Amino acid sequence: MSNLEKIKQIITFENERYFSLTEEDIINLSLEKIVGIHFDGIVISGPQFVNIQQANSLPIICAIGSNMARSSIVKSDKNILAILCGRDGKIYINPPRRQYKAVISQEKTIGEADLPPNFYEDRISGCKKYDLHKSLDIPWKPSTYRVTFIYYDWPSNTIETKLTDGEEKIIRLASLPVPSRIDAWVPAVPRSGDDGRAHIEFSLPKKIPVSAKKVVLNGTIEMAIDPLCQAKTSNNIITVWKLLHLLLIQKDQGYQPVLQVGLTIGGKVQISESIGSLALAGTFEIDLAKINSDYFSDKAEYCCYLVCYEKIAGPVMIKIDSNQ
Repeated sequence: MSNLEKIKQIITFENERYFSLTEEDIINLSLEKIVGIHFDGIVISGPQFVNIQQANSLPIICAIGSNMARSSIVKSDKNILAILCGRDGKIYINPPRRQYKAVISQEKTIGEADLPPNFYEDRISGCKKYDLHKSLDIPWKPSTYRVTFIYYDWPSNTIETKLTDGEEKIIRLASLPVPSRIDAWVPAVPRSGDDGRAHIEFSLPKKIPVSAKKVVLNGTIEMAIDPLCQAKTSNNIITVWKLLHLLLIQKDQGYQPVLQVGLTIGGKVQISESIGSLALAGTFEIDLAKINSDYFSDKAEYCCYLVCYEKIAGPVMIKIDSNQ
């Protein structure tokens, strides 16, 4: 078991316990169980179910470990974002608000803190409790969401949580309309059941000239498509699509709005009695400058992620500069 897996195990609780964890519990969790484990990364946990009739919060526990060098350069209070994505493709993104004050515990492993060489050996670690209902202002109604935290260029694990009204019933969402704009087409293929595969990756030029006329995103996707995103568009054709969000995140982003580019990948397949579930599988290319050239009009450096309900791809680092 890796140290990140150990941390995940430490901060995982029975469903109802997340709602009753106090400030003292969070402090003790940091000081007694997390400090002694050497890990670099960000790990989250939260309830699988939230009864919206009984609770008014979506509690998430987040643990971070790093060396002092990274912590001083990439400050957690300015560089952590919570991302919540629904089956319909809509995302909510904002810095998470702490339910309790920050608890950061230092573990000095070598030498004195004021010696420069040991700056890279001293550790900082701890955990915090956040409320995503307040942080992201999500609709408080039965829904299924997937949650990921991003600590600039460190993505966390992803968890799934369901908001329920206390009744055991299947949440049925209305089918979505076919998007008016499809940015790229890939093959749509039949798949006998959802085998759990969900793969997406992308690349961007590392250096982009200011006011570039062309900025190409290249991607690969292999993903089953939710029935919400399927529609009969002619007598014998089904159109399927996947909504993606390209996030362009700056260092010390804080509460500034995150730049987003909405992208839609589509596919078509002939109707057949043998068709079960459908998937998109192939490569695609999208010129981002045609969608929103303003994002590339000034000097900037971004850490980029491509987000959908099933997966988050990234980070991909880009620099927009006049000296190209």
